[in-house]
Amino acid sequence: MPKKERGPVTWLEVAIGTAGIRKAVKGFTWAYTWAVVREAVGHDPSVDEVAEWWRASSRSVYRDQAAFRECFPQLDTPAKLYEAPELRAKIRQTIKTMSGIEQSIKKRRLPRDSDVMEAGMMPAAV
Repeated sequence: MPKKERGPVTWLEVAIGTAGIRKAVKGFTWAYTWAVVREAVGHDPSVDEVAEWWRASSRSVYRDQAAFRECFPQLDTPAKLYEAPELRAKIRQTIKTMSGIEQSIKKRRLPRDSDVMEAGMMPAAV
């Protein structure tokens, strides 16, 4: 039986293959939270800026960043994961929705799993 042709390798496959599924989830959490802050502030944010924006503990955010670095040692930042215009537009819409509701500004919600993993399903350009 002939082998099926496979599509391009996804970011998720790269992350799991490099560091395992648990680290991949943490790494994608960092990538998503970083990407949201980047769109909100207009520059590549530091770990401390990400923690402050999300009102998260610095320790947790540094752990997520460490997992990202383990999953993607070839990347300095998550920017490459979120270079697709449709992902950036979706993030901008999320920020706009959050900014328009005073309650959401005070209680920034944690990202949904589907938000975090959406970039993981994009073809990896490594």
